Amino acid sequence: MQANAIEDRLRILVVEDDPLNQILCQEMLEALGHSAVVATDGEAALKMLDREKVDLVLMDRRLPGIDGWAATRRWRQQEQLRGLATLPVVGLSGDSTPKDRDSALAAGLNDLIAKPFSMDDLRQIIRRWL
Repeated sequence: MQANAIEDRLRILVVEDDPLNQILCQEMLEALGHSAVVATDGEAALKMLDREKVDLVLMDRRLPGIDGWAATRRWRQQEQLRGLATLPVVGLSGDSTPKDRDSALAAGLNDLIAKPFSMDDLRQIIRRWL
């Protein structure tokens, strides 16, 4: 994938409640040649996924209201009910033990990336799922 080519520009939903983390993630994605849209909680993410096309979701675990793992479970149910293709959802978490990874995968996430992460980590995760 060549991030500079316009046809490779991805639209990525960042679900993160911390304003600083939102900015950092948006800036990293833009530096990689992609665009980011932000939702600040699980409910907002579900509404956004229902009405907008994105290529990948970066989902924080701890969110106000519906947490990221519960929001992902609900989205996976919507995908099944509506016959949608499975959207790659990558969890963002400060916890990165094998138990945390198992919990993320059981909730329907495709992968888990530990915070803080580097631009190279983000590039690799995007390449892995897209």
